[in-house]
Amino acid sequence: MSTPSSHLETTLPSQLNTEYFLPKIKKGVTQWSRITAWSWTDYLAFAGEQEEEEEKKLKTLLVDVLKKQAQSASAFISYGEPTSKLSADSLSEAINNLLLGRNDLVSEAVAQGIKLTLSDLMEKVSGEKLVTTEYPDFTNLFYSLVVTDSFNGKLIYAPMSCLTTDKPYISVIAYPPRPELSELTVTAEELRSWASNEVSGEYYLPPSVYIPIAAS
Repeated sequence: MSTPSSHLETTLPSQLNTEYFLPKIKKGVTQWSRITAWSWTDYLAFAGEQEEEEEKKLKTLLVDVLKKQAQSASAFISYGEPTSKLSADSLSEAINNLLLGRNDLVSEAVAQGIKLTLSDLMEKVSGEKLVTTEYPDFTNLFYSLVVTDSFNGKLIYAPMSCLTTDKPYISVIAYPPRPELSELTVTAEELRSWASNEVSGEYYLPPSVYIPIAAS
């Protein structure tokens, strides 16, 4: 009597599992994990340069938008409160605009005079623009949904049963609390080295499973 074999299957929608999309998704996984590491440390790519203060403001703004989107989306999904849905949608759009380098469409960035973009940051540390800025049509396929209970994001078909959107896909962005720094999780040096592009990681993934990846 034969025993059924077990195997892993990808959760990536088949329409995105193509030669066109996969390189962009992999680059996005790497780039987002570097941005997350950057947001979790006091590392600044433009330290000592004219852009330093703007970079500090950009980091604070990004963390604030991510946390608020996660909170608003969770409140709506859990309790169906319509005001939370409006807030979640607005913050999702703000995240997309930050990823697109459109700070001019993010009211908080405009109010604080933040012209430095996440793509500028990535280009400074790696020599490459953010894939989301490089391919805006690709970015505009996704509704950004932030979760704080996972280190792994994912791409899924939209709409979800609990969340409607006019976007064809939902990008579940993992942004959990930073774990306690240690050799068993992730060290401060690993975060700094990954954020600053001093290490390349294994294939396209970060050096620790405790550095979140956006979607795969």
